[in-house]
Amino acid sequence: MQTTETHVDDWLDTPPVDESECTAKEWLERFRSGIPDNLTIREMSAWLQEKKMWLAARILLCTYEGKTYRVVGASRLGDVWLNSDRTKCWGHELRVDVTECSGWTIETAQSTSI
Repeated sequence: MQTTETHVDDWLDTPPVDESECTAKEWLERFRSGIPDNLTIREMSAWLQEKKMWLAARILLCTYEGKTYRVVGASRLGDVWLNSDRTKCWGHELRVDVTECSGWTIETAQSTSI
Protein backbone atom coordinates (compact mmCIF):
# COMPACT_ATOMS: atom_id res chain seq x y z
CA MET A 1 0.00 0.00 0.00
CA GLN A 2 1.24 3.47 -0.76
CA THR A 3 2.42 5.62 2.16
CA THR A 4 -0.02 8.48 1.52
CA GLU A 5 -3.58 7.30 1.16
CA THR A 6 -6.05 8.99 -1.17
CA HIS A 7 -9.31 9.95 0.53
CA VAL A 8 -12.24 8.45 -1.36
CA ASP A 9 -13.87 11.90 -1.64
CA ASP A 10 -10.73 13.31 -3.27
CA TRP A 11 -10.65 10.32 -5.65
CA LEU A 12 -14.30 10.92 -6.54
CA ASP A 13 -13.40 14.51 -7.51
CA THR A 14 -10.86 13.35 -10.13
CA PRO A 15 -11.92 12.47 -13.69
CA PRO A 16 -12.42 8.73 -14.27
CA VAL A 17 -9.69 7.07 -16.34
CA ASP A 18 -12.09 4.61 -18.00
CA GLU A 19 -15.69 3.39 -18.05
CA SER A 20 -15.17 0.92 -15.17
CA GLU A 21 -13.85 3.69 -12.94
CA CYS A 22 -16.81 5.84 -13.95
CA THR A 23 -19.11 3.04 -12.76
CA ALA A 24 -17.28 2.80 -9.43
CA LYS A 25 -17.40 6.54 -8.93
CA GLU A 26 -21.16 6.61 -9.53
CA TRP A 27 -21.76 3.88 -6.91
CA LEU A 28 -19.36 5.35 -4.34
CA GLU A 29 -20.71 8.87 -4.89
CA ARG A 30 -24.21 7.60 -4.20
CA PHE A 31 -23.01 5.73 -1.10
CA ARG A 32 -21.15 8.80 0.24
CA SER A 33 -23.90 11.33 -0.56
CA GLY A 34 -25.47 13.13 2.35
CA ILE A 35 -29.10 13.92 2.89
CA PRO A 36 -30.15 17.04 0.97
CA ASP A 37 -31.01 20.10 3.05
CA ASN A 38 -34.55 21.32 3.65
CA LEU A 39 -36.33 17.96 3.43
CA THR A 40 -39.30 17.16 5.58
CA ILE A 41 -39.11 13.98 7.67
CA ARG A 42 -41.34 12.20 5.15
CA GLU A 43 -39.19 13.38 2.21
CA MET A 44 -36.02 12.37 4.06
CA SER A 45 -37.39 8.90 4.68
CA ALA A 46 -38.33 8.50 1.01
CA TRP A 47 -34.90 9.78 -0.11
CA LEU A 48 -33.09 7.32 2.18
CA GLN A 49 -35.26 4.42 1.01
CA GLU A 50 -34.58 5.25 -2.65
CA LYS A 51 -30.84 5.46 -1.94
CA LYS A 52 -30.84 2.08 -0.16
CA MET A 53 -32.77 0.45 -2.99
CA TRP A 54 -30.47 1.93 -5.65
CA LEU A 55 -27.34 0.68 -3.86
CA ALA A 56 -28.87 -2.74 -3.11
CA ALA A 57 -29.73 -3.28 -6.79
CA ARG A 58 -26.09 -2.85 -7.83
CA ILE A 59 -23.21 -4.97 -6.53
CA LEU A 60 -19.94 -3.08 -6.97
CA LEU A 61 -16.93 -5.37 -7.36
CA CYS A 62 -13.25 -4.56 -7.57
CA THR A 63 -9.91 -6.30 -7.69
CA TYR A 64 -7.59 -5.82 -4.74
CA GLU A 65 -4.25 -7.63 -4.53
CA GLY A 66 -5.33 -9.99 -7.32
CA LYS A 67 -8.62 -11.05 -5.70
CA THR A 68 -12.18 -9.92 -6.46
CA TYR A 69 -14.11 -8.30 -3.61
CA ARG A 70 -17.53 -6.78 -3.12
CA VAL A 71 -17.38 -3.12 -2.19
CA VAL A 72 -19.75 -2.62 0.73
CA GLY A 73 -19.05 1.02 1.46
CA ALA A 74 -16.62 3.85 2.04
CA SER A 75 -15.65 5.55 5.26
CA ARG A 76 -15.70 9.23 6.15
CA LEU A 77 -12.04 8.55 6.98
CA GLY A 78 -11.46 7.92 3.27
CA ASP A 79 -11.01 4.16 2.89
CA VAL A 80 -13.19 1.67 0.99
CA TRP A 81 -14.72 -1.37 2.64
CA LEU A 82 -14.33 -4.77 0.97
CA ASN A 83 -15.81 -8.21 1.60
CA SER A 84 -14.85 -11.43 -0.21
CA ASP A 85 -18.43 -12.74 0.17
CA ARG A 86 -20.48 -11.27 -2.69
CA THR A 87 -23.74 -12.07 -0.87
CA LYS A 88 -22.95 -9.70 2.01
CA CYS A 89 -24.05 -6.11 1.50
CA TRP A 90 -22.87 -4.99 4.97
CA GLY A 91 -19.76 -5.75 7.00
CA HIS A 92 -16.23 -5.48 5.74
CA GLU A 93 -13.19 -7.74 5.95
CA LEU A 94 -10.79 -5.12 4.65
CA ARG A 95 -10.49 -1.34 4.67
CA VAL A 96 -8.24 -0.21 1.83
CA ASP A 97 -7.08 2.82 -0.10
CA VAL A 98 -9.37 3.36 -3.10
CA THR A 99 -6.37 3.74 -5.43
CA GLU A 100 -5.31 0.18 -4.60
CA CYS A 101 -8.52 -1.12 -6.23
CA SER A 102 -8.96 -1.77 -9.95
CA GLY A 103 -11.13 -3.74 -12.36
CA TRP A 104 -14.35 -2.14 -11.17
CA THR A 105 -17.55 -3.87 -12.29
CA ILE A 106 -21.23 -3.81 -11.38
CA GLU A 107 -23.41 -6.89 -11.08
CA THR A 108 -27.17 -6.65 -10.83
CA ALA A 109 -28.44 -7.94 -7.50
CA GLN A 110 -30.96 -10.78 -7.54
CA SER A 111 -33.05 -9.08 -4.89
CA THR A 112 -33.23 -5.48 -3.76
CA SER A 113 -34.39 -6.34 -0.23
CA ILE A 114 -32.13 -5.15 2.54
